[in-house]
Amino acid sequence: MTCRRTFLLSLVVFVTALSFAVPVSASAITVGPVKLEYSLDPGTTVSGKMYIKNEELDTKIFYPSVERFTEQNGEKQFIKGDSLIADWLKIVPSVKLDAGKDAEVPFSLVIPKNAPPGGQFAVVWWSTSPPVSTNTQQVSIQSRAGILVYVNVSGKVVENTTITKFDTVNENRIFGDNIVPFYLKISNAGNVYVKPVGKITISSVFGKVKDTVIVNEKKYQILPNSYRVFSDMIWSGHGFYIGPYKITAAVSYNDKTSTVLYSSFWIWIFPWKIILITLGAIIIMLAIMFTFFKYYNNWLIKKYTKRGKKDL
Repeated sequence: MTCRRTFLLSLVVFVTALSFAVPVSASAITVGPVKLEYSLDPGTTVSGKMYIKNEELDTKIFYPSVERFTEQNGEKQFIKGDSLIADWLKIVPSVKLDAGKDAEVPFSLVIPKNAPPGGQFAVVWWSTSPPVSTNTQQVSIQSRAGILVYVNVSGKVVENTTITKFDTVNENRIFGDNIVPFYLKISNAGNVYVKPVGKITISSVFGKVKDTVIVNEKKYQILPNSYRVFSDMIWSGHGFYIGPYKITAAVSYNDKTSTVLYSSFWIWIFPWKIILITLGAIIIMLAIMFTFFKYYNNWLIKKYTKRGKKDL
């Protein structure tokens, strides 16, 4: 009976291990680039190429479809329905690829002369299932990979970008060391997307810049009527800091260095750990010195007392 149980247990372990060793077949496609960005005039045509790779084990036909999207604090919301970019984008209706093969698919982006100014945003999905339209509403595709397309059309452009909040994370103003996390919220109320860049400076009470932190190092965009929070910026200053320091954010956008947004506040750094350790070390040293001099003084008194007695 024991041998039978041992055999069954070994069989279960073997089958389980085998199930992990055998690769699981799944639909897969790789596309690129991740993002396409254009700032164009009405009546302009640009050309480019998209990269597609068939990651499946057999020959597949891939179909493109276009979907609008919006964004709020970096979270994309895809919207089924008409997209201007879908009308402007000229691309092949399908691409056939053997297993493991890839291809560069040419496309053209034709901006009509009457194109409305401002930002247009869409994603080009590639899938093994052809898009099906019902009353202009595209049916969701089961397995797909997308390329984001950002287009700013020139014209009567409205730019309205502001720093709506700048502070430390948790809104602390007193720190026990020079590790300070920042919170920066930038809002875009214009009709074109913006790409804010800049830096945060840490200055002493006398105005001397002690350190800087880069804003939006990854070059994220902010879509119209949207905002983005940058809370991953942490200042870890090297050296000893104590007292008040002015924190200033200077941010420009869309390569316009003449338009800079400013916001600032003050913090206090009181390195109490270092101060307590230093005070503790001083107290210990003073105690040692006091004890030493006390015993040394007693030793001298005893020494000369004995000598005086001998002289008598």
